[in-house]
Amino acid sequence: MFNKKFIQFLGVILILVFHLYSRISSSSLETFIVSSAYIGVDLFFMCSAYSLSKKDHIEYISFIKDRFRHIFIKFIIFAFIYSFLIYRPSYVYSAPLYLLCIDRFLSIVSGIEFIEKGGGAFLWFLSAIMIFYILYPLFINWKNRYKTYIVFIGYIIIRLLLMYLNYDNLFILLDRVPLVLVTYIMVDKKIYIDWKYGFMMIVMGVLIMYVYRNTLNYLYGIPLCIGMAVLSRYVKENRIIDMIASASLEIYALQMMIGTDIYKLIYRFTGISFIINIILFMVIIIMGIMINRVSEKILKI
Repeated sequence: MFNKKFIQFLGVILILVFHLYSRISSSSLETFIVSSAYIGVDLFFMCSAYSLSKKDHIEYISFIKDRFRHIFIKFIIFAFIYSFLIYRPSYVYSAPLYLLCIDRFLSIVSGIEFIEKGGGAFLWFLSAIMIFYILYPLFINWKNRYKTYIVFIGYIIIRLLLMYLNYDNLFILLDRVPLVLVTYIMVDKKIYIDWKYGFMMIVMGVLIMYVYRNTLNYLYGIPLCIGMAVLSRYVKENRIIDMIASASLEIYALQMMIGTDIYKLIYRFTGISFIINIILFMVIIIMGIMINRVSEKILKI
């Protein structure tokens, strides 16, 4: 269906652009591109759904153990480093600093911060993707011919209920459900989309996102994501792309933890935005690849 590594690579670049890109101009086009780069997260959800949807059955316990080793352990380590070495409360509290750090750490790794703050939570994507990995295999293993309809109806009901309760923190995860279901249907039904239609979906997706550019709704990015996935088939394998894609978790964590600090450091030496972007992205990507290589070797022990 598509080149998974390239889609992951594209997701990494888009996330870096969305969070750390230094504006070169004040053009409306540049503003649109940067503000739309959040679909990098959608591409990651799409990749995960694509990989799992190709399986008829998933051994649930062994799969969760594997995800725990390769994702949640890293999540815990990054949360620990941030909570005890980087995090400093914005307000003055009566409690000792170490207790505040412990409280922040537990809040992050337990998912409480994600539930309370949604996309404002530290490393929210890792909390969200772990929820996805806990639930999606159950969907794959569920032998019901109407399961996609049932889940979609459930999504509509839950979303309406949360809207009624004026609780939108979980929309950042919930509104990725339709894209996941579309990905599952395409894989399950072996739907092949020609590159011409893929290109048309990209154009349509860009137009939709541009028309509604002042409204953040994750549903608008679905046509664009599908179109990108279709055209990614024509991208040849590349070792550099593969390395960056494999280190996507580490790169995501680093840009949230120290991305702004690295930006400030580079800014001291040059105020040219174009150069700042190149150096900043390269530094975070290289650091992410190095950490990924080391961590994967440790996990194999």
